[in-house]
Amino acid sequence: MLGPGNNVFQYVSKAGEISAVSSALRGASGKTVEVYFDAADPFSTPLDDIELFTIYALSIEGVEIRKYEDVAAAWKGDSNFGVGVGILIIVVCLSIGVALVWDKRSDS
Repeated sequence: MLGPGNNVFQYVSKAGEISAVSSALRGASGKTVEVYFDAADPFSTPLDDIELFTIYALSIEGVEIRKYEDVAAAWKGDSNFGVGVGILIIVVCLSIGVALVWDKRSDS
């Protein structure tokens, strides 16, 4: 997390390359760090009163560490994985339901 002034930023692991970002930030002492975030979209954790802003791109001294396009692609890949898991769960539940109905009909 970065916290200049009143804003607190976070770079989430689903954005990818977390170790490279962490390493770059550790070496950024005294350097200009630019973060790109949506100021209209803060969020708070349930137990804290801190507003967090998600970092969507990051550069240090003008050198891009993570481009917006790369972060967006990582988020999309993560979302696609979630959709796939959701579909799998639905298919498994439907299969179990059909098997239970079939078994009940066979017993009758």
